[in-house]
Amino acid sequence: MQEILSNFNIRGEFVSCVNFGLGDINLSYEVIYNENGNLKKYLLQRINHKVFRNIEGLINNISLVTEYLKDKILEEGGDPKRETLTLIKTKSGKNFYFDEEIKKYFRLYLFIEDVISYEKTDDLAVLKEAGRAISHFVEQLADFDNSQLISVIPNLHNSVRHYENLFDSLKKDNLYRSKLIEAEVAFVKERENELHIIPKLIENNIIPKRVTHNDTKLNNILFDAKSKKAICIIDLDTIMPGTVLFDYGDAIRYAASTSLEDEKDLTKVNLDINKFEAFTEGYLTSGPLVLNQAELDHLVFAAKIVTLECGIRFLTDFLNGDVYFKTSRAHQNLDRARTQFKLVREIEKHYKFLTSIVQNIRTGKGK
Repeated sequence: MQEILSNFNIRGEFVSCVNFGLGDINLSYEVIYNENGNLKKYLLQRINHKVFRNIEGLINNISLVTEYLKDKILEEGGDPKRETLTLIKTKSGKNFYFDEEIKKYFRLYLFIEDVISYEKTDDLAVLKEAGRAISHFVEQLADFDNSQLISVIPNLHNSVRHYENLFDSLKKDNLYRSKLIEAEVAFVKERENELHIIPKLIENNIIPKRVTHNDTKLNNILFDAKSKKAICIIDLDTIMPGTVLFDYGDAIRYAASTSLEDEKDLTKVNLDINKFEAFTEGYLTSGPLVLNQAELDHLVFAAKIVTLECGIRFLTDFLNGDVYFKTSRAHQNLDRARTQFKLVREIEKHYKFLTSIVQNIRTGKGK
C-alpha cells in the first residue's frame, strides 16, 4: 500500500494504512501521514472495475461534481473540505492511479473527521436531516450541466428493462426456480403498466433529467458528530443524469422500512409512516425547492416504483443463480424480493394518506 500511496501527491511520512468501512463494492482503507508533526488522514479506495467498467469516466463525474459543489459550498459560507468529497491527485496530475502490476484502480480522498453515519435509525430528527441533505444536494446541483456526465451504469433505473430482464430469465429458467416464484411473478405482472409512467414523463420532458446520486441509503450521508447535522453526501460512484424522483424513492424504501432488506418474516415488514413523514418534511421544507410540479406530484409514486424495481432485480438475480447481489444463504435474494413487494403493498395500502402528508407538508398544514 505504501508503494501505491507513493504515487499520490501527499506530503509527510507514512504512518499507517488499515481496512476501513463495510462497503460491498470497493475496498477502503484509512491512511495516516505525519506532516510536520500533524497527523493527516486520507481514505484510499480500490475501485471495483468489474462493477464499474469506465473508471476514468466515473472519476471524471466525481471530479466535475465535487469541484462544482466546492464553489457552491463556499458561496453558502461552508467548509468544502467537510461538506463534499476532495480527491487527491496523483503526482502525474490524475484523479486516480492504475497499478500496472496488479491491474487495479485506486483513488484517494481527504478523510472527513468527527462525523457519524447510520445504517438504520428510529430517530426522526436524523431522518428529517437526511431528507434535508438529499434535497440540498439537488438544489446545489440544479444548474449543473449534467450533459457533462457519463452514464456509469446504463439502465440502472430503467424499470421497463428490468421487467423485460425478469421475463427473459423466466423463459430460460436455467436453475428450474420459476415454480418457486409464481406468486411474485403474478404480483409484478399486475403492475407492469405502472413501470412505463415515469419513463414516458421523462421522454416527453415533463420530468427533467437532473444530477442524481442513485444510492441514497442513509449510510451514504455523513452527520457532524457533535451537532448531528447532515454535512456531506458520500459514495458518488453512481452519480449521473436521471430523475431525482428515484433518489427520493430509494431513500424512502430504505429508511422508512421497519425491517431488514432480507427479512424472512413478512409480518415484520411495514412502512413506518412517521419515518416517511420525517424524511419528506426535511426533503420538502429545508430550503428552496427546485422540483417542478410533475416531480412533486409523483414523489409517492416514485417510492412505489423504485421499490418494485428493486424487488424485480432481486427476483431476477434469484432466477439467474444469485450472480449480481451478494448472498450469504440460500434463497436470500428471494427473501429480499419478497420484502420489497411487501413494501410496495404497504405503499399502495397507505397511498392516499402518504399523498396527503406530502400535500400538507407542501402547504404548511402538517399531517
